[in-house]
Amino acid sequence: MTIFTHPTRSMILNPFIVVSEAGLGYFIIHRHNRWQKIVLMEIRKMQDISEVDLREYYKAPHEGKTCRIVRIGKAYQMDINKIWEAITQENHIPNWFLPISGDLTEGGNYDLVGNASGKILVCKAPHEFKITWEFMGDVSWVAVSLEEENNSTNLILSHIMNYGEGDPFWAKYGPGATGVGWGLCFLGLTNYLATGTSVVEEGKIWVGTDEGRVYLKNEAESWADVHIATGEDPETAQNMAEETYKFYAGLAG
Repeated sequence: MTIFTHPTRSMILNPFIVVSEAGLGYFIIHRHNRWQKIVLMEIRKMQDISEVDLREYYKAPHEGKTCRIVRIGKAYQMDINKIWEAITQENHIPNWFLPISGDLTEGGNYDLVGNASGKILVCKAPHEFKITWEFMGDVSWVAVSLEEENNSTNLILSHIMNYGEGDPFWAKYGPGATGVGWGLCFLGLTNYLATGTSVVEEGKIWVGTDEGRVYLKNEAESWADVHIATGEDPETAQNMAEETYKFYAGLAG
């Protein structure tokens, strides 16, 4: 199984922590650590090839209830087994996401340090897994699939969330909060697959740079387009995207 980060309403403070850490570390890393500076430059270059290929938002039944589903995917020119290992093995996941512990097999449980935990409902190597995503009383589901097509591997992630009328988090951010969060995880995974070295700390720093903020702005606007395509009022969707951007860029009041 794997875990990607994403901001549920109960995790809303996490991106601010990341941005503040990036702000504190930015000048130190440039003055004292040339190796990390080089890796940071690689992350900046890598954003051009880390654009995801699929963004979707829709409502559908799940376990007898109507749910909101945010779906994101990317095609990798890479063997399916290499990607599967990167997103499911305990020694790989911390290099692009967070430290993880637990029985990482079907029927087991996982625990992300300082973040979500849950159950591994399905794990069929190297093609799919499904987990519960549990944090401070909120429960949602994450389903990931890997499919081989020609010489590439399609990685698709679906985050399935209970639908609630009058949800203040959704009313402010829309699907972009979830979509941008997973997009950042795809970015980290892409860099890790390309370099084979940990990119977590460098990624935190990059998000706080001008290049990182341009990336966040573009991602938020892309999710606004997805939202509008479902029939959402354009002004409402664009306002949600702006709030999402400010949230991840550390500009929210």
